[in-house]
Amino acid sequence: MELTGKRFWILGLQLIVIVSILSCTTKKISSPVAFGNIFRPAFFQTEEYLSVIDYLGKNLCLQDEMERYTYKICVKIDSLGFVKQATLIDVVQHSHNDSILLYTLLNMPQWQPAKENGKNIHSSVKFLLHLSPNH
Repeated sequence: MELTGKRFWILGLQLIVIVSILSCTTKKISSPVAFGNIFRPAFFQTEEYLSVIDYLGKNLCLQDEMERYTYKICVKIDSLGFVKQATLIDVVQHSHNDSILLYTLLNMPQWQPAKENGKNIHSSVKFLLHLSPNH
């Protein structure tokens, strides 16, 4: 698993954002995957943003004291590539920064949707987001 990072400033603290993709799931396949059944997971890359980390680094503007620095995130991508749902896994009570993060994720530009046998399909992408203060 390759980790990449991008530095940005929040409240005078330099933070490094690290995103690692944990999994990509799609609709349940009723039969075992046969030879020739080709699946490609959803991925994010646009002319303006090279990756999710690039997008978050340029658009995530957290405002309050940080309550947590690691997030498990699940985004649901529809067959057209739009984020339809963003969830912070294992977060029971959302802080103001959590809400800003969810808003930023829900307003991402269009993804390249997952494909199965050449057809666009709905999928879920789970990843970790690490915000690390750099003193």
